[in-house]
Formats: sequence, C-alpha cells, structure tokens
Amino acid sequence: MNPKNPPIKAVPTNIITGFLGVGKTTAIVNLMKNKPNNERWAILVNLNSG
Repeated sequence: MNPKNPPIKAVPTNIITGFLGVGKTTAIVNLMKNKPNNERWAILVNLNSG
C-alpha cells in the first residue's frame, strides 16, 4: 500500500428523491431532528434539476 494514496473508505449515503409535494423536505427535517449526536451529516441540494 502506498502511503501517498491511502485506501478509499466507503461512506454510508442516502439519496432522497420524489415528485413535487410528496414530503421530501418533511422527511429530511424529521431525520435531522432524530440525528444521533455522534454522527456528522451533510445535505446536498440540487436546485438545477429537471
């Protein structure tokens, strides 16, 4: 193993998709309210879809 190129670690990922008005934002808000304190989350938003 080359010390300059450490192995890539898998990152648990969830993708939330759906039609307009199905509750995606509500689901994300509820998930954030119950996020464990020991976890670090990032939320990416695509505003140029469609």
